[in-house]
Amino acid sequence: VVDARLDYGRLRLKAGEKMESETLLIGCFADARLGLEAYADAVARQYRIALPPQPTVYCTWYHDGASNERDLLASAKFARDHLVPFGFSVIQIDDGWQAGAEGNGPRKDFTSHRPEGPYPAGMRRTAEEIGQLGLTPGIWFMPFAGTWNDPFFADKQHLFATKDGKPFEVHWGGTCFDITDPRTQEYVRSVATRIGRDWGYRYFKLDGLWTGMAADILYVNTGYKDDRLGETVLHDPAKSHVEAYREGLKIVREAAGKDVFLLGCNVAQNMRTLGGSFGLLDAMRIGPDNGRKWPDMCRGPFSGSSLYFLHGRVWYNDPDPIYVRDDVPLRHAQALVSWVTLTGQLNASSEDYKALSADRVHLLQRSMPAHGLRPRPVDLFEERIARIWLLTDDRREPRRDVVGLFNWDERTPAHLACAPERIGLPLADRYVGFDYWADAFVEPFGAMLESDLPPASCRIMAVRPVSWRPQVLSTSRHITQGVVDLLQETWDRDAKTLRGTSRIVANDPYELRIAAMGQEGPWRAGDLAVSSATGSQEGVAIRLVNQDDWRIRVRIDSSRSQDVHWSIRFAPAR
Repeated sequence: VVDARLDYGRLRLKAGEKMESETLLIGCFADARLGLEAYADAVARQYRIALPPQPTVYCTWYHDGASNERDLLASAKFARDHLVPFGFSVIQIDDGWQAGAEGNGPRKDFTSHRPEGPYPAGMRRTAEEIGQLGLTPGIWFMPFAGTWNDPFFADKQHLFATKDGKPFEVHWGGTCFDITDPRTQEYVRSVATRIGRDWGYRYFKLDGLWTGMAADILYVNTGYKDDRLGETVLHDPAKSHVEAYREGLKIVREAAGKDVFLLGCNVAQNMRTLGGSFGLLDAMRIGPDNGRKWPDMCRGPFSGSSLYFLHGRVWYNDPDPIYVRDDVPLRHAQALVSWVTLTGQLNASSEDYKALSADRVHLLQRSMPAHGLRPRPVDLFEERIARIWLLTDDRREPRRDVVGLFNWDERTPAHLACAPERIGLPLADRYVGFDYWADAFVEPFGAMLESDLPPASCRIMAVRPVSWRPQVLSTSRHITQGVVDLLQETWDRDAKTLRGTSRIVANDPYELRIAAMGQEGPWRAGDLAVSSATGSQEGVAIRLVNQDDWRIRVRIDSSRSQDVHWSIRFAPAR
């Protein structure tokens, strides 16, 4: 039995009038994940979704509120020097910059900054300074909410939806807008135009989106719950509350400009915001606020696993920031950073960068950029939070697979065991791999991949079928171990030479981890060569670090960021 409910919010039809309802998709799949992914693909086709490049973001909120002119620019300069070469792009200011009266939730005059606040020189100047550093300026605001008793809104009472003849107010969200009123539409347009076109912000974090439907707040809520949608009164009774919300998002998009990245925040405040936002946002917060304590850090993986199928198809899932600060246990930081990197979901951090140790900056660098692929949870329906993930890159030969194993329990060790076929690895008798955080080769295994994980930890393994000729298992550049940086790998059988092209960051030691198994014994690495894409050997160097039986490590150094061609000649065992 399928029980469906259509909930528009005060949908009105004239006598004899008809309308076409939503489309109900029904399918039967041997693997329910295929059905979820087919659904997301259908949504993307319906709305002709073409996602922009995925950013990597710094958000001020979780360590410094809105930050301030001095500290924000210091963070931006640090990011320019230490993170941009690895794929970083956006500096985003959060709540606290704006004007307005204090009251229910944030101040809500987003037309101006506070002269006595953290950005006395104004928001335009800060955006310009961020842009001059080669970074994208981003900003937080609430597009569909105000404060009815703030003097700023005294002559703007027409902006608000009403209930029982009074402006409709909800906890934290303030007073909800009536977007069916042309005057409200013009106000929303003017704010988005000012922030995007006049001030120059090209990344919007849009919070409290459910206020555009003028409904009750439901936070945190992971499923349907009655929020009395439709009980508030709108200016145009012919428009439903969902139509009003979608019209508001369209206005923001048009006013800001097509090249502005729109992040919605967030589904967890009201699940109906999920479908109502399809086709209108580039990314969506798919869970509640997280934090640096382990139970709070798990909120993003829970929501991101449950809604994994939307990511990269309908929008980019935003699970909230990763945490690498030095007071977070290293094992915890590695697990959350690895989950975000492996799943490819929106990578944001909220740290005082200049206070981080070099090892913690290193964690951030290994998470950038996003790989742009669509990994899958293996045990989605068996675990509250999926513990096994597979990232497959089959865009070119050879195929690369990265398996992520996670223990989300903070107190109890876990033993994970799964057949390679169920994981989704290519069929083979035996496999070999490399464990990224252990910095160690994985011994060949066959019918079962097994691992013991300490509490709140992970294991990230690049895995390939055993081959009797040398092959690259892993690289040091990125947690995905070659997916974003190893552009080409070929084996010249006649010359007995392994060749490749790697995308290397300037002065970042780059290591190839090679399995050189042979039928008669391990191959021996011989002559090594390296050159830039132009054929020059200036500024690049290659050397054999170690050969331990079939396990080989080769290091490449480059004085500038570039694509580097390399080759390693081998001799078979004697």
